Amino acid sequence: IKLTYSDSTTEVIAYNDTTKNDFTFIPTLDTPLSIAGAAIPITITYKEKTCTQNVQVVELSSIEVNAQPTKVIYNVGENFNPAGLKIKLNYSDSTSQIVAYNTTTASSFTFAPDTSAGLTTTDTQVTITYAEKTCTQNITIKDLTSITIKTNPSKLSYATGQSLNPNGLVITENFTKYQVSGTTPETVDVTYNTSTQSKFAFNPSGTSISTGTVTITYDGKTGATMQPTFNITVKAVASASVISKPSKTSYYAGDRLNPSGLKLKVTGASSPLLTFTNSNGFAT
Repeated sequence: IKLTYSDSTTEVIAYNDTTKNDFTFIPTLDTPLSIAGAAIPITITYKEKTCTQNVQVVELSSIEVNAQPTKVIYNVGENFNPAGLKIKLNYSDSTSQIVAYNTTTASSFTFAPDTSAGLTTTDTQVTITYAEKTCTQNITIKDLTSITIKTNPSKLSYATGQSLNPNGLVITENFTKYQVSGTTPETVDVTYNTSTQSKFAFNPSGTSISTGTVTITYDGKTGATMQPTFNITVKAVASASVISKPSKTSYYAGDRLNPSGLKLKVTGASSPLLTFTNSNGFAT
């Protein structure tokens, strides 16, 4: 403000941390300015002298999604995650501002369904509230309805004492996707391999297998539609004879036996000809 003295001299005083105690304002600084679109006169008092300053009050008229959250596809039971969300604040004077959801701004946002509520198949739209204004974000909810076998394991016949070998197995997860526009089916194939094997369980398994069905459990899912089965045959070995001797039959003292190349004719087993590998159950 500009101070004018009786001798016509002047002085400019800035409002700051040093001078603020010499100023008073009407409306006071803790009074919300709520008359949108109006020019509000602010009465400024400094050492018992007053002046006025008009301010324009701009109102938040609406909000909209500017950038959708990083995650917009969920499985039933997962919680909504707003990370990555940005909203656009639209004001009455046609200006706008972008606000990102983060740890600093999180307390200003609310969501329905809440971020701690497990999503259901009806939660295809999330209502976002900020400064008492709302907008919506569409999301997709996936419901796993069944697990089926697409391809059986390569090995379905065993000799007694051999371990179950699920290599070659491919299962299919069958989903229904729920969206604002309706529902659509989706299938996801999962191949049993070193990357996925920790999610698979088989009953029976190991060397306890016998002729009959093997039940698959994937990712802990249980129930009639979630645990498909495949059939195996296990036969007792009556006798075995060498058809082809190992490639190496001559050794020096201290060498280790190498049965590579060995082939056996097995009577009573599921396969009449077995070739040695590190996993086919031969004792060396």
